[in-house]
Amino acid sequence: HDSNVGERYDGEWACDQKSGQGTFAYASGDVYVGQWAKDLKNGVGKMEWKKDGEWYNGEWLDGKPHGYGVHAWRAPWIKEDDPSAWFNTANKYEGEFQNGLRHGRGVFQYATGTRYDGEWKDNVKHGKGTYTFEDGSVFKGTFEKDRAVVEKGGAPFE
Repeated sequence: HDSNVGERYDGEWACDQKSGQGTFAYASGDVYVGQWAKDLKNGVGKMEWKKDGEWYNGEWLDGKPHGYGVHAWRAPWIKEDDPSAWFNTANKYEGEFQNGLRHGRGVFQYATGTRYDGEWKDNVKHGKGTYTFEDGSVFKGTFEKDRAVVEKGGAPFE
């Protein structure tokens, strides 16, 4: 079933709305394959933003990632000692989402090699977590609004 120009939906319908399993191909080339309810992504599905090399595979609620999922995207990386040498690598987050944002527990693997495993709130590190730097040093502790909280006299680094 064709929607707007260049868009196509192949799948199940109920009450003249996308409902059940289906595939939606956007005019941009992006594709969603998964479950629908009331014309919105609801249930489990995978969205691919092809031009950006980005994808999300997991649970959806009312058109937004909600529940457990994996979100990955390319990131340009430039060598500090040779700015002309760059390549695309990927950031990846696996964990809980709420209303389209990282929220709850999750692991973020940065393209640079650093990693955060811990609690999230409204898309930022917030709560208990472990941050592993590129050099292997580790910070274990509390994060507030994306920043590590270092207690006076504390030794959060391992």
